Amino acid sequence: MKFLRNPFHFNTWLLIAKKIFFLLSITLLYCVPFQLFYNLLKYDTAIPYETWASFFQSTVYNFVPILVIALLNYFTIFYGFRKKNFTKNFALKLVLDFLISFCILVIVNWLFLFFGKMIIPEIKVDFVGTVLNNVLIFFGIETIYYITSTKRFLQKIAFEKRKVLQYQYDALKAQINPHFLFNSLNILYALVSIDVEKSKEFILALSSMYRYIMEKQNKRTIKLKEEFEFLDAYVSVLEMRFHNQFSVEFTGRELVKNEKIIPYTLQLLIENVTKHNIISTLYPMIISISVEKEFVSVSNPIHKKESESSSGIGLHYISEQYKIYGADFLIEDNGSVFIAKIPYI
Repeated sequence: MKFLRNPFHFNTWLLIAKKIFFLLSITLLYCVPFQLFYNLLKYDTAIPYETWASFFQSTVYNFVPILVIALLNYFTIFYGFRKKNFTKNFALKLVLDFLISFCILVIVNWLFLFFGKMIIPEIKVDFVGTVLNNVLIFFGIETIYYITSTKRFLQKIAFEKRKVLQYQYDALKAQINPHFLFNSLNILYALVSIDVEKSKEFILALSSMYRYIMEKQNKRTIKLKEEFEFLDAYVSVLEMRFHNQFSVEFTGRELVKNEKIIPYTLQLLIENVTKHNIISTLYPMIISISVEKEFVSVSNPIHKKESESSSGIGLHYISEQYKIYGADFLIEDNGSVFIAKIPYI
């Protein structure tokens, strides 16, 4: 009664029963046509039996090994070689799957003979027929595997594309959020009455930054050189905002060629620095950006704001985006210096 009262157990067993029934039905639907087809090839007639009872008996004998071979082929193909080096190389996986499948056939044939002779001493195994049967089952399941794998892959691409679009949207919001715009307008208001030339520079930098945002918001990757040009405008705005207590130093910028990164990565990292650290005359902020062979690193001293708590959501988003391209976004934090390493893609 306890089993009946638990819907989880009932539904689970019902699902298992349905799958077993489906598997048995498919195997039976395959077994009979295959037997008729092979009889036609071997005997020039689909039904070379004296009675229907003989046909039924032959079908029963063939059904069990066919079912076992189908099950073992299924588990071999779907669960045998699932590592990236195998699944990425279609030919390698196909060859390995086939070798395992052939070994399974030999074992099943031997077991069938071993146990079959206990019941019917004169029983034999038609090796040619079993090989043909195994080949048909193998390629049928292999085809199903690659159709379902392709479908999952396309679904994953669509999902990752949605994530990229969400990331771009979040990055765009971070650029034009009211807080940033409010600060920029306050700086501009203060500069207008003090330094007209500086005001013009500020307006040009702000304009350049927003133009870049609008132009690149649909790009999935961007050249590092272009990202640096955008960063120049962004940094100049921050330098005015923090009264020259904020600066960015570049190392190896002249080495940049055609390396690519995800748009706004550098800006989001720098924004993260300004959000979570004290920037003042006592604690000036100097961010170092270094161009390396396989990545660009961003490092800064840590002077955490007491009232500011970090959720790490921004860094998590960046990391997830690079994972899409099979690259690792790395961070190091020893308590006094924070380093982020952005891989090229």
